[in-house]
Amino acid sequence: MFDPARVLQPLADAEPAIRGLHEYADPAEMAESVVRVRAAVERVLRLLLRYDTSAPDALRLHALSPAELPLEQVTQQLRTSDLLTLELAGLTHDLVRAADRARTGDVRAADADLALRVVDVLRAHVLELADRPKVQTDTTVESREALPQVEPDSSYARQRRARQVAQRRAVLGATAVVTSVVVVMIALIVLTRRDDSVANGIAAFEQGRLTVAEAHFREAVERDPDNVTAQLYLARIFRRGERRDEAASILQDAVRTAPDDPGVRRELGYLFLDLNRPEPAAEQFRRALAVDPENTANWVGLIRSLRDAGDPSADDLLERAPADVRARFVAPG
Repeated sequence: MFDPARVLQPLADAEPAIRGLHEYADPAEMAESVVRVRAAVERVLRLLLRYDTSAPDALRLHALSPAELPLEQVTQQLRTSDLLTLELAGLTHDLVRAADRARTGDVRAADADLALRVVDVLRAHVLELADRPKVQTDTTVESREALPQVEPDSSYARQRRARQVAQRRAVLGATAVVTSVVVVMIALIVLTRRDDSVANGIAAFEQGRLTVAEAHFREAVERDPDNVTAQLYLARIFRRGERRDEAASILQDAVRTAPDDPGVRRELGYLFLDLNRPEPAAEQFRRALAVDPENTANWVGLIRSLRDAGDPSADDLLERAPADVRARFVAPG
């Protein structure tokens, strides 16, 4: 069973753009929202392929790389694996065409309605897939890099490892005395509570109630140590509170589970910047940008890191950046 919250995380990250489909002030604003939502939808589909164990390894290895694997091949494989409906494939194709037009200034009022429909259908589809017993997922694709060593051992890390050991021992003891039916029932209950913890945590985080959000995300990680969504939000909370050792520790866990996740790489980049280490920060933003080239934060983070490192390539990159990125670096007045 895969984590639907993890697969749907790109839509959560794109929530401002989704709201923009309702609240746009002019056609240019709506066009930007359509383009960003299109990128988030593609990211969700690529994550589905990444966790599809029935797909060929060659496709899964490149699932998160638009440069190596075009979206058309992603949707074809998902259709082959019965992980994408014909309706959703058609809606996605229409959204891609709408976003391509929007980039050229040719935007239509119906494009916002289309993007919103794709988001709704995709969310419902992923949640339905998560309930299918035959859907198999795997996170054994290894990162080919050495994990960044950025923190000493922290109390949070020690407590987390102790909890994980205790959890493993408890599971081993329980399997000796419970039937397989009971195990399945418990797993379903835990999954539901875990998803509730993540959803409640995200809601509290967006409302600025970080202490409450932290409690929910800690609960989610205790139930599932590989829940990247909860790990990423915890890292954001720790970094904002200048608890950098704890942020680094949990981000290392997230990197091991999802080495190509752009959100994880971006958060690592911010952490390195907070630690006054712009060179490794630039590498993290570069990796995030390679996977998600339409995310403004990836461009801004990379350019900022290169400038802080005194790297002259920052100016060349800024010249090639999208207009909204360049606007971030233009001095007022």
